[in-house]
Amino acid sequence: EIDFVKEKVVPAHAGELVIYRQPEQGKRYILAADTAKGTEDGDYDAAYVIDARTGEMCAALHGKWDTDLYGKKLNTLGLYYNIALLAVENNNTGESVLNTLFNTCHYPLLFLHKKGKLGWETNKATRPVMISDFKEAIRDELYDIYCPELFGECMTFIDNKGKAEADSGCHDDRIMAYSIALQVRQVADKWFEWFKKKQQQQEESKHEEHNGGAGWI
Repeated sequence: EIDFVKEKVVPAHAGELVIYRQPEQGKRYILAADTAKGTEDGDYDAAYVIDARTGEMCAALHGKWDTDLYGKKLNTLGLYYNIALLAVENNNTGESVLNTLFNTCHYPLLFLHKKGKLGWETNKATRPVMISDFKEAIRDELYDIYCPELFGECMTFIDNKGKAEADSGCHDDRIMAYSIALQVRQVADKWFEWFKKKQQQQEESKHEEHNGGAGWI
């Protein structure tokens, strides 16, 4: 687990954060987060880190937190995994979590959905694709998945009048978080390339300013 105060890795505590694979230098990662509905009996906050190239699951975060605290946890976890591409579902309490990440933490690599809106948008168009790809990944064992609770949610994920969702009294927050990760992985390369260019431009700007140049704007 990561101590979110000292930002150091410590032994896992109460299952809040489980690390399956430590970050490796040079590797790229995706951090996808589902947000709670803001009700006491609603789903939990859930997030997964996956290897952008292989899809291997690297870490799992699960619990219930105030939105600002959840945002700060995601910030620390994302930075720990080599500045992971961070995609937060912008439905429910997600906008508040994103506000913390963007305005308070200034996280450097946040995923934007279409039209420049921060976060991943789960809607009538994206949800069926998400669920279809998730089912395929589980059925065909496409990736290394180490979270037993994710498989547990699959056992109570039902078809309710044409909509795949958790059975009454059950949860699907882990399923949705992992589904977001799979979708973002499909477009992650362009985001990492954009971020690489951004970092290069910032370095060039610093160099020019140091040498008395006008700098890049």
